[in-house]
Amino acid sequence: MDKSRKTKIEKFISLFKRNIKNRNIFVFLFFLLLSAFLWFLNALNKEYTTTVTVTLKIENIPGNLIVKDKEAGELRIDIYGHGYSLLKAKIDRIRLPLLIDFNNKTNNVTLYKGLKDENISYLLTGELYSTISRRFGDNIQIISILPDTIYFYPEEKMDSKKVPVTLAVEYNIHPEYLLVNSPVLSEDSIVISGQQEIIDTIKKVFTSKQNIGIIDENNKKTVEIEMLPGIQYSTENITVEFPVEKYTETYKEVQIQPLYFPDNTNIVLSPANVQVYYKVPLSLYNNIENDNFEVSVNYNKRKNDIIPVDIKSRNQIIEITKITPIFVKYLLEKNNTDD
Repeated sequence: MDKSRKTKIEKFISLFKRNIKNRNIFVFLFFLLLSAFLWFLNALNKEYTTTVTVTLKIENIPGNLIVKDKEAGELRIDIYGHGYSLLKAKIDRIRLPLLIDFNNKTNNVTLYKGLKDENISYLLTGELYSTISRRFGDNIQIISILPDTIYFYPEEKMDSKKVPVTLAVEYNIHPEYLLVNSPVLSEDSIVISGQQEIIDTIKKVFTSKQNIGIIDENNKKTVEIEMLPGIQYSTENITVEFPVEKYTETYKEVQIQPLYFPDNTNIVLSPANVQVYYKVPLSLYNNIENDNFEVSVNYNKRKNDIIPVDIKSRNQIIEITKITPIFVKYLLEKNNTDD
């Protein structure tokens, strides 16, 4: 062991020996921890009311019936008991779901016929008190169970058809990137199912109307399908890929084309060319030619001796940022023709 390291260890031991002589610190910490422990035990000994959630699983439903209520997937149970018992009950929520199997007679639940519509059946969750009580034990009292009724409906015959998906999200392209093509959906159409009179009215489905943020090199986003009630969808979300590339900004000098000027005249434009500044993906930088731009002046737009310059891109990937100049002067000279 080197001398400097040995010196540091000796200093640490010396400091620890000096501090340990101050017994008041350790006495204070001991009683602080003891007080906290006693307070915790006292809190656990008190009685409280709380709500726990138990997952509900229903199997072997008779009579070709289905559960439509979303709340039938879980039970919200108000319970009362000592703190320790309630803490244990909270932890026990990770247990297996509460199973109702209509083929198992030990469940002690009855499927009742509806009073107004005998095609509809229901069960009363109050009949599950004894089953749930056994799960929580004798030290916990069940106050209420919600929902108090679960309804079962006859399964309806459903029609299906394939419909296109329309992207409805909002997004922004990162300033260092260009969108070089239309977004690509992992599924451009999906299958929807439901009652025929509803299905027939649906011509397409939309993604959720949300802002998915900035699109950059992480150009794949998962978006949800906007769902209508009473309709089943072959998928609930799709992946959208945004074809983006980093770009460079440059310019070309392009000749101006005169439009709708009088016949039999020589047209003199000053200047005859303009500089077109544009953004282009790096992969296409060497492929851009002057004929990708349509630069013109329209005689019908003249004001005195100047005309505004019009420009269009013949390539949708190119993003024109500016042109200079934006106005040019013109001069007309008559052609000398023999009579």
